[in-house]
Amino acid sequence: MITLEQLKERFSFEDKVLIHKADNEELFKATVLQPDAIPTNAREVYIKKFSNVSLPSSNPITFLQEYNILMDALLRWKSVNSDLVSKLFSYCIQPYAEQPPDADDIIAEVFIIGEYFPGHILSKDTENLEQWDEEHLIKFTRFLIDVLKSLKKSNVTHGHIKPQNIHRNANFEFKLTNFLQPKFAAKKVAPKRISPSARIDSHVSPRMIAGLEVSLKDRVSNDFHCACLTLLQIACKLHGTLLKSLRDKFLNIDRPKLVSQLGTVKARFPRIGEQISEIILMLLDEHSLEEISAKVDALQGGSPTQEVPAQKWSLGTRLDSLNELKINLSEVDLEAVTQEIQRKGQLSKLAIDFAFSSQIGQDLQISKKIFNHQQSVSQLELSLDCCKPFDQPACDSLCDVLILPSKLRTISLSFALCVAIPESRFEQIFRSLRSHTGLTKLDLNLVGCENLTSNGIKSLCSVLSTFQHLAVLNLNLSRCFGLNDEAAERLSETIANLRYLGILRIDLSSSVKSRTFFSSMARILKGNSNLFNLKLSYTESEFSEDDFKIFATSLENLNQLQSIHLDFTRSNLNDNSVIELASQLKGLNLSEIILSFSRCENLTTIGFVCIVNELQVLSSIRALALELDECTQVQDIPYEAVTQYITNLKNLKNLKISLRGIAPPNTEHVREFRNALAYLAVLSIDVQQ
Repeated sequence: MITLEQLKERFSFEDKVLIHKADNEELFKATVLQPDAIPTNAREVYIKKFSNVSLPSSNPITFLQEYNILMDALLRWKSVNSDLVSKLFSYCIQPYAEQPPDADDIIAEVFIIGEYFPGHILSKDTENLEQWDEEHLIKFTRFLIDVLKSLKKSNVTHGHIKPQNIHRNANFEFKLTNFLQPKFAAKKVAPKRISPSARIDSHVSPRMIAGLEVSLKDRVSNDFHCACLTLLQIACKLHGTLLKSLRDKFLNIDRPKLVSQLGTVKARFPRIGEQISEIILMLLDEHSLEEISAKVDALQGGSPTQEVPAQKWSLGTRLDSLNELKINLSEVDLEAVTQEIQRKGQLSKLAIDFAFSSQIGQDLQISKKIFNHQQSVSQLELSLDCCKPFDQPACDSLCDVLILPSKLRTISLSFALCVAIPESRFEQIFRSLRSHTGLTKLDLNLVGCENLTSNGIKSLCSVLSTFQHLAVLNLNLSRCFGLNDEAAERLSETIANLRYLGILRIDLSSSVKSRTFFSSMARILKGNSNLFNLKLSYTESEFSEDDFKIFATSLENLNQLQSIHLDFTRSNLNDNSVIELASQLKGLNLSEIILSFSRCENLTTIGFVCIVNELQVLSSIRALALELDECTQVQDIPYEAVTQYITNLKNLKNLKISLRGIAPPNTEHVREFRNALAYLAVLSIDVQQ
């Protein structure tokens, strides 16, 4: 191995230069006095090992390929002049002093000296991204697009954009480093020989992994590919192994799988999630950098955002012909829009997104002017996710806003992650809805509202009981840790008395942990025989077979039910439980069934096969989804029998079966399974490990 003394000599460092290890990446920090290999104004540099050079005895040509590609990467790196890229000052190839003991062995090491940038590699952030807020994500998105523009300006490509090759400091400033090393491009492997289970990089494009001859266009495409997955990884908190699962058998990105991950972006960043998702897809589709940059500018408050007033007025001039209007406070000036709306006609639907507002009281006070003019609104959507400070004046203003419209038929309120709102204010908000006795649809998102307890639910139930014409109820109480048995009992009793209810969606995941849930749900289902669409989520739960049987038996009363979605992820369901459920479902006239039993460790292959066997008599079913990801006891699936059961579903058009993370399947059986069901309009069989 080369010593630090040899490095100092090679790079002309004086004896007084201090070189010490900065982190676990072999990154060295040096205070430079008078080195001749770097600019005189560079005061801090790093020295690190960049690569090895090996000499295979079987094919000496490979050494030349490896060496040439390595030199190409270093020269490309040196040619980039951008503050977004860590500068490469010099490099050296240090041969081993002695002949290696093995002919197929490393004969030299490559060291580089470059601009020191304090901080850490971004991959460390992927393990703990809670400190990232939406401004950090916007800043990182801006960095990715600008660095692609800098590379394009320098007429070079990077080849390996990923969190491990990006440094971040405490101020959330970023630098790109480590241009493509030869470990990918030096290996000539045909794509058809690369197994999805092989050790591959999660970010690099298939053509680069295969090591085929690549053009400049291919290299540019690869940089877009890497930037897309890097942004997705940071926005969704994905590990590299999960990124790998987004590839199909030819290692191309499976677009539907990627799109399904974008829901996580929207959940983590409600205000900007939609725009970030669009940017991710634009990178995937290789839109022009100017077009993508304009999209980022709109997020960041750059020049396109400065033109928003013109867009607002054009929106205002169309209000006479519009019945619906959606206002996002991140894009418009609420005061200006309010003045324009007051000069226009009546709207039937109004949606205002206050999410992440840091002055929610002031924003709500301004919005009251809208409702003073728009009292005939029949559909109202308000998003107040993560708003602060939600003090008493803000609560009073919200209640005024909710009371003013006199003809409301649909209300959607979202308070996701409003952990600071005390229960007394929730009670006040619920009471303000009491006057809308003609309400037919209520969406209430209270996920993560930890201050909500049985008293708040009591107030909510008191209001719900006045909505005797309610047809649709969406209630998300997941992660409301203050709820208890009393709250569940009262809620179920109230919902059971809503006789006109047709669509019911309730999420109590990680909230009510007791067995009360099943008796409560049974009471609801027995009292609401008009339900035609039902979704229940109750993850991380524990119960007995008798508890679940009470719940399953109550389904037989739902003669009008057409669609059912049940999520019991990470519960202690076993084979007997799911068989009991399936036996009840087969007696209904269902057209859509979605069942999620992922990570149910007590569920075995017998349970899975019996579900499909029981459901095969459902001639009405058109869509079926079964999720059993990471059910470790589901293995050695008899695909031939399952195929026969599914083909008996004569009207089936859409099938999704997810068995990710279980024992490695027989690939031939899976292939035959897919081929036998290829007649379906939509088919998704996921057996990724």
